[in-house]
Amino acid sequence: MKVELLHATPLSVLVTAIRECWDSGDRSDSKVVHERIDSDSNIEFPFWKLGHKDKLLIENIIAKGHESVLEHISFSFRISGISRACSHQLVRHRMASYSQRSQRYVSESSCNVVIPESVKNNEEANDVFLNMLRNLKYSYNELVALGIPKEDARFVLPNACETSVVMTINTRSLRNFFKLRMDKHAQWEIRELAMEIYNQIPSEYRILFKDIVEVQND
Repeated sequence: MKVELLHATPLSVLVTAIRECWDSGDRSDSKVVHERIDSDSNIEFPFWKLGHKDKLLIENIIAKGHESVLEHISFSFRISGISRACSHQLVRHRMASYSQRSQRYVSESSCNVVIPESVKNNEEANDVFLNMLRNLKYSYNELVALGIPKEDARFVLPNACETSVVMTINTRSLRNFFKLRMDKHAQWEIRELAMEIYNQIPSEYRILFKDIVEVQND
């Protein structure tokens, strides 16, 4: 599983929206700064470095439940190496935009898969699982070789197939995603995904989710 942050709306948009609602124009302790997206990238990521007054404003509106202004801040992530079973859970969060690897147009002849630890740790179950995968891959490739369109041959593919998704989601919806999917009762793969998405959020933005993450880690 890999999650990459592609874009985040500058925090200045949120600060402006909050002050527009409450008629406060003072941004004297804020500034725009840049940081690299990751250590291997030459791309700099601009964001609004929150001053003390900004942080108080944001904490206040979240504490009071005035979350509509959070919809002005959105994040775009590229998610890869998750199973179709996981992506089916992900797209149930409807207040987001998704672009997913197409099994209609992209060949799944290799069909990389996600294998649950419960299967990997059981030798007999792992053999059953791998044998099933061999049969399904063979069937898929045979159907394509017989001239069956990929969009029809894919009907034999398992939920274990790896997929990739680009997701854009606003902060209000992402907070709801974290509330549900970081919970200890969430299915293991979507919970791992939620944790990894949070890990990719720059430190200055984490004030938007602090109350949720603290509760989930209790």
